[in-house]
Amino acid sequence: MLQHWRSIACERALDHFETDVGLVINVACLIPSFILGWLRKPKYWAEGNTAPFWKAYTPEVGQNLEEMRARSACETALNEIVDIRDTANSDIRDIAHLAAIALGYIEWGSMTVPG
Repeated sequence: MLQHWRSIACERALDHFETDVGLVINVACLIPSFILGWLRKPKYWAEGNTAPFWKAYTPEVGQNLEEMRARSACETALNEIVDIRDTANSDIRDIAHLAAIALGYIEWGSMTVPG
């Protein structure tokens, strides 16, 4: 349920971000990646010795100016609601790691061995 709220927060931020409906439609497919990117921060983005590795392995989503502005609007909206990244009661103990790994699979894919 909390993840659904995050998607709605990003969608609302994008609605207010641009009046160009085409732009909102173009970046709407990136909302899950925007949320995962936000979830991995700051633990897997700015903290510790491994931050450079994670920045290379899971680069920011949004390669052009419009996508970067949309990501920023989404992250701003996410910062305004309940932060679950360090929730000790979570069923998923390391949400940041889950998000970083998911972004890695999105970016690089998965090698599977035909069996």
